[in-house]
Amino acid sequence: MLWGPVLLLLLGAAVGLPGLRDHRQVARNVTRLLDDLLATDRYDKRIRPDFGGPPVKITVNMYIKSIGPVSETDEWYAMDCYFRQKWFDSRLRFNLTGLDEFSMNWLFLERVWKPDTFFMNGKKSYLHRITVPNKFLRIRSDGFLTYSMRLTIKASCKMHLRKFPLDSQNCPLMIGSYGYSAADVIYEWPDSLEPVGLEPGVSLAQYDLVNITTDTENARDQLRVRREDFSVIRVNFHLKRMTGYFMLQVYVPCTLIVSCSWVSFWIDPDAVPARVSLGVTTVLSMTTMGFGGRAQMPKVSYRMALDWFVILCFSFVFAVMVEYAAINFIDTITEDLKKIISERKKQAQKEKAIQRALMVAEDETGHLLSEAAENAPPPELVGAALITGPLAAAVAVGAVGHMEDPPPPSPPPDGKLPLEDDLPPPPPPLPPPEEAKEPNEKTDKVEAPLASTEDEVIEIEAETENPESWLLECACSPVRRMRRLRGVHLLPTEADVVAAEGVQKEKFSNIDIQSRKIFPLGFTILLTIYWVMYMYYITDEVPES
Repeated sequence: MLWGPVLLLLLGAAVGLPGLRDHRQVARNVTRLLDDLLATDRYDKRIRPDFGGPPVKITVNMYIKSIGPVSETDEWYAMDCYFRQKWFDSRLRFNLTGLDEFSMNWLFLERVWKPDTFFMNGKKSYLHRITVPNKFLRIRSDGFLTYSMRLTIKASCKMHLRKFPLDSQNCPLMIGSYGYSAADVIYEWPDSLEPVGLEPGVSLAQYDLVNITTDTENARDQLRVRREDFSVIRVNFHLKRMTGYFMLQVYVPCTLIVSCSWVSFWIDPDAVPARVSLGVTTVLSMTTMGFGGRAQMPKVSYRMALDWFVILCFSFVFAVMVEYAAINFIDTITEDLKKIISERKKQAQKEKAIQRALMVAEDETGHLLSEAAENAPPPELVGAALITGPLAAAVAVGAVGHMEDPPPPSPPPDGKLPLEDDLPPPPPPLPPPEEAKEPNEKTDKVEAPLASTEDEVIEIEAETENPESWLLECACSPVRRMRRLRGVHLLPTEADVVAAEGVQKEKFSNIDIQSRKIFPLGFTILLTIYWVMYMYYITDEVPES
């Protein structure tokens, strides 16, 4: 009973021993093969394959695991990828039964020759080393080597931000040898495999990866460095920016702020605090939203598409405040003109009253003179006075005194004398000739501006009653144009204020009423031109001076 299990164990050991011996033999054979291949007397890792002969062709392909972020301010982009290089090294050919290819870890890489590949526009790339350096080498029996490693590449990308944020970028990755010239090492993309693979589901936050292209036709672009030619290959990542973020953060809010500023046209112009508060709030909001976030955007010397949009919105918001300032200024001038005209009317009424009093005084003086003429002595009496001498002169003097002194009033029928209060008031004194002329001069000064202004208004109305066609207007003489321009006035005149007397003032001025149409229409037209120009005509590249 006890010998059964023992016999089974001995039989299993006898059967498994040849397999174990085979594995050990293979390991010994591989070790012996590597020692022979890498013997210092037949292999020198410091010398490239086929030294002195044709250049070594390095076939490169990449498999991108992720891409991003892309920095516009610092002009760089990053990606995580598997970077593979393949080449032939005839010194590493072998012939081992049952073994065509074997892989070696990163420790073996220190003993073989590798191309000194680098990224010409790289900024800060590194090899992943957790938990061990992520690289390996695979050797085939015909001496074909495959060198693979996992890299995070950070490369520079020249940004053309003239259409930002409606732009598209072309970010290249240039690969070449750091020390070997084109006579020793040539880089190329594979013909059979896809040169650059992309893992499914790879996406960027702000960009859409439109296409990936490789320069196969110009795979051997030559760069002149130290008077030698270097082989270079290039892969281009075509990125198109997605505008959703900027639409939500800039375009839509700025458009709504501009629309909110137009509410001012429906607010009573007399409500100064309401209109001023709305205008200042919209201007400050545009400043904060449009220009405040500029620090997080690329600092370029030229204007970007976003800058022009913000400037457009800010101009319309600021124009709303200027429009209300113009209305307030015109209203102030109108009120001042009304006060001036009112004062002039009062002065004119006073002068008319003075003239009326002067006319009454002149009438009373003429009446007195006529009475004196009626009571004058006859001519024969005057002649007798001249002949008879003193007696006649005395009589004549008495007559003149009688003429100068009016006769005493006859007593009333009741025999009572009138009181002092019942007597008529004395006539006002006559003004001197200079003072009598002053009211007329003042009256002329008051009426002169009105007359000249009325003449201008009549002239403008006469010209507008017969409008000419556009061609005739263009062909009219410069003198006539200057006359028309001289006749056009933006601010109210005294004639306008006088003509508006008695007419009920409207709640909203004509400027507000017209602005309700002009501002939305103008903003819509300019915004349409903006989108058409940047979507179809303006390119990403900045023209060189």
